[in-house]
Amino acid sequence: MMGKYLRLVISVILISIVLCSLNTSSYILLNESDETNQVVLESFSEENKLIELKQNVSRTSETTIEFVGVGTEANPYIISQASDLVSLSAIVAEGNDFSGFYFKVVSATGTISLGNFIPIGSSAKPFRGHFDGGFVTFDLAILRTTTNYQGLFGYVDGGTIKNLSITGSVNGDYYAGGVAGYLNSGTIENVYNLASIEGLHYVGGIVGWANSGTIQNSYNSGNIKARGTAAGGIAGRIQGAAAAKVYIKNTYNNGE
Repeated sequence: MMGKYLRLVISVILISIVLCSLNTSSYILLNESDETNQVVLESFSEENKLIELKQNVSRTSETTIEFVGVGTEANPYIISQASDLVSLSAIVAEGNDFSGFYFKVVSATGTISLGNFIPIGSSAKPFRGHFDGGFVTFDLAILRTTTNYQGLFGYVDGGTIKNLSITGSVNGDYYAGGVAGYLNSGTIENVYNLASIEGLHYVGGIVGWANSGTIQNSYNSGNIKARGTAAGGIAGRIQGAAAAKVYIKNTYNNGE
């Protein structure tokens, strides 16, 4: 009888631990080691099923990063300060594209200053999630004149970026934009740019290069400058193709 009672108590404790875990997801980044190993990053869906996100990272200098929320549309990961965005950028750089996951920005001040921010996503490791900026302004001071894919997001391939504005400045090499350096696919909507954007080639107020996807309900009022070729108020270059069109709707430019 005592054994059954103890098993019941232990079961209740374990269930409580699992339930408490549903509101916060932890990501482990391990850096600065010669020995790498695949690490499983754990999260829970709203159906309480374990989702495994894998990345190749090193084994030492462990840092745990936590996002409130579970990453679903109904209960997204919450971004509330600059350090959260720095963490997101680092996690994506490690190979987690967050395809199918949702983020929501909540800021009491209405503005998040990021300085010389490392953009979220690159051509090798793009961002594919859904990012709702919560109508927050992101103030940038990016200065990397020899680095491609500069902006709040470096490279977006799917998903949605929406409800945000950009101020400050972005200065890069190829593919510089206020919201994203490169839009390979996906949707950018309800955004505007007031920042000065400069780069060598393919420089735009919203995106530097639009390969396919949709930009809608947006505008640019920032000054755009290409030291080489291809500058535009909304996009420095719109590529598009029969099988991969670019749609621009209810969007305008009044910058220089």
